[in-house]
Amino acid sequence: MSRALFELSFFTYLFAFSDYVWSLVSSRRIWKILGPAAVAVGLAMQAGALVARWVMAGKAELAAMEGSLGHPLHGIDWFLTAVGHPPYTNFYESLTFLSFMVVFIYFVSERKWHFPTMGCVAVGIGLLLLGRALLVPNPEVEPLVPALKSYWILIHVWNLFIAYACFLVACGFGMAFLFKVETPSHEIGAFLAALAAPVVLLAGGVRSLFGHLAFQLCPVGLNEGGRLSPLHWMAPGADKAQRLFVDVPGVGPFLLAAAAAYLLAAALYFRQIRRLKGQSGDLGAKGAAFGALSAATALLAVGVAILFAHLWFGGAVQLPQVAGQLEQDLVGPYRFALAGNPDAVGLLVLTLVCSGVFLAVTRFRGSLKLELPEAKKLDDIIYRVITVGFPFLSVGIVMGAVWAHYSWGRYWGWDPKETWALITWFVYAVYLHTRITLGWTGKPGAFIAVAGFAVVIFCYMGVNLGLTGEGLHSYGAG
Repeated sequence: MSRALFELSFFTYLFAFSDYVWSLVSSRRIWKILGPAAVAVGLAMQAGALVARWVMAGKAELAAMEGSLGHPLHGIDWFLTAVGHPPYTNFYESLTFLSFMVVFIYFVSERKWHFPTMGCVAVGIGLLLLGRALLVPNPEVEPLVPALKSYWILIHVWNLFIAYACFLVACGFGMAFLFKVETPSHEIGAFLAALAAPVVLLAGGVRSLFGHLAFQLCPVGLNEGGRLSPLHWMAPGADKAQRLFVDVPGVGPFLLAAAAAYLLAAALYFRQIRRLKGQSGDLGAKGAAFGALSAATALLAVGVAILFAHLWFGGAVQLPQVAGQLEQDLVGPYRFALAGNPDAVGLLVLTLVCSGVFLAVTRFRGSLKLELPEAKKLDDIIYRVITVGFPFLSVGIVMGAVWAHYSWGRYWGWDPKETWALITWFVYAVYLHTRITLGWTGKPGAFIAVAGFAVVIFCYMGVNLGLTGEGLHSYGAG
């Protein structure tokens, strides 16, 4: 039941997102009504899915606990066991819960401050998160691993997800502020290009791109439940299976060329910033920097198109010879699919979308019908949303340290997730410090809010992409 409700809410959000995008170029009142109404319906269905998931998880925990004890639970023991598996304990659940919180916080903000234009960003983020969740190959409810069977999970994780949702929404407000104050396109372009280049390289796989000009995916087969699942193999002497990655023909050269073009565009934009310093001019869609960014976007689009051609129309994949043992419980033929590495594919598509939106907005900036609040109000909203999220982040980190002390015997161990949570804390601490003590308002704060989005996503997704190495938090990746 929860899966069906998540799928229905996904398509409802997709309709709402399309409505918000269409309202940018249309002044008809009907588009201003349908989007928020669809968001409300989607939130109701997703809330129902989360509650249903929580109930299913509670039943699984009760069955496992009563089976191990040999007698039924009663009273407070029954209650703590039933509610002790909230719907955010693994990767699938955390994605669905975070997407709900992002859309919910935006919806509440829209009701308070009335800026439906921001729905493009907030609902788009929620849509991406929920869509990624629906690609998880094994979303079945299972009893918690022993390390997570604690009431601390209700405190620690809950606070972090509220904080992350606030920061993601603040990123959307930061983008709106930069647009409202007519930030020169070369400033935004430099920021975008400088961020896009490393994202393309990391998502494409630095070792394989530079090693043999290849982008790699993990082939998938059918598991016992009839769902697509990535193929694993066991290396000689290893104690843990790892995914088997295979080159996807024709994709790597375009990704590497796109990353190089993004770096060139960033360099040209920064040179343009220095040349126009102190002036009010904006070249917009003119100049070499815009051309380089357009070329980078086109190269990335070709690479992504070839990739999706393999995903949709590709046949059986020829597996390479490996020294270890291939996984035996999957049914072939093996082929490429999103389930093989959805995070990397998602980052490439997200980069392509952001680049395309920037190019379109830069070229047609005067034609968009954006109904945004005054710049000062937007700046104040960014500050308020971050001041709501920052205490939740602080409490979440502290509660996690206390839980780590009880579970692992130490408060802090520089686990990758712990380290990046601390980096996230410092980013927003810098925002609050510079605003309160140095009076940094306007563009500097908006840029920090937007940059914080990248840090939050890396903190949340980095462990699952394997970019930060193995850590104690990796048990939640399934």
